[in-house]
Amino acid sequence: MLWAGAEWVIFIFVSKVELVFDSLVVGHEKALFTIDTTICGPSLVGLLGRNGSGKSSLLKTIAGITDPFEGKIFFDGIDLLNIDPLERARIVSISLSEVYPYLKVQELVALARTPYTDFFNTLSTKDRNVIERSLITFGAYSLKDREFGSLSDGEKQKVILAKTFAQDTPLVLLDEPEVHLDLPSRNMLFNALRKYSKYKLVLVATHDLSIARGMDRWIILQDSTVVEGEPENIIVSQMFQTLFSYKVQDVQEIQSYTRE
Repeated sequence: MLWAGAEWVIFIFVSKVELVFDSLVVGHEKALFTIDTTICGPSLVGLLGRNGSGKSSLLKTIAGITDPFEGKIFFDGIDLLNIDPLERARIVSISLSEVYPYLKVQELVALARTPYTDFFNTLSTKDRNVIERSLITFGAYSLKDREFGSLSDGEKQKVILAKTFAQDTPLVLLDEPEVHLDLPSRNMLFNALRKYSKYKLVLVATHDLSIARGMDRWIILQDSTVVEGEPENIIVSQMFQTLFSYKVQDVQEIQSYTRE
């Protein structure tokens, strides 16, 4: 990684990755669904569905926060449900609301480097570079010396995103990352996701079709049913039109967006 005047230039060897859901049953008792598919990366994948459809439950299950009812999850052949927490923290990161109001932003983002530091949490030059790059990427560098609790909701979201990507894992899980962001910040977010998805598998739960329409693949959850495929194929399905209450002309407009 080199500093080229105004931005970091990163040299990365891109390798193929696979996230495998093996008869995975997740959700809650009134809304269980089974997902049995393989997602290949690096790529940017949208997870869509109405409130309560199980998007957050699926993300938390992948991250090891909650247990599935049945099934397994493999990432590049590694059983994510049966590994050491430290090893998992080096493979998968997830965006979560933070409850450290008195930490400065830079200190909070630095916590993401814990899986790579020593017993005393000593930050290396690489750690500091990753933290700085993440803060810059998500427009939070100017906030680095402020207390997290003093920030607006939009500013907090930028910091949470910076912390998630500062963990620098090959698998990244984002739960509605566009929440609280204004339009310029949403554009910045999408550009960052496209950049990171060139060498990571990024799975994004979202309700925002302006974000989702530019993703490589979609997974849609509805009424215990799972549909997975390319956006331009899914949007012509009856399930998509029912889920989002779109008319035929709306679908044709979205189709034109996904081809841009």
